[in-house]
Amino acid sequence: MQFFVFGIWCILYAYTPELYPSRARASACGFASFCGRIGALLGPTIIGIIIPMSNSMGPFIFGAVCFTLAAFVVFLYGVETKSSSLEEIST
Repeated sequence: MQFFVFGIWCILYAYTPELYPSRARASACGFASFCGRIGALLGPTIIGIIIPMSNSMGPFIFGAVCFTLAAFVVFLYGVETKSSSLEEIST
């Protein structure tokens, strides 16, 4: 599971900057990081609720659902940046 968590951070700091023009890049990356921090705050609380209600697989299933949901959102709303200039992407 930690493998995928580290993968998400790599993608966040490689993909996110390409989506925004230079004038807004730092703010956009900061906001994306902020959203990740909200998840880091809520995660332990939610896991603390899940563990007594499920078996030992509950937290792993919760993590898999969260990763799947994030992948689905990027699939729907993500912008393909391959072979595009920053000016084309930011408009």
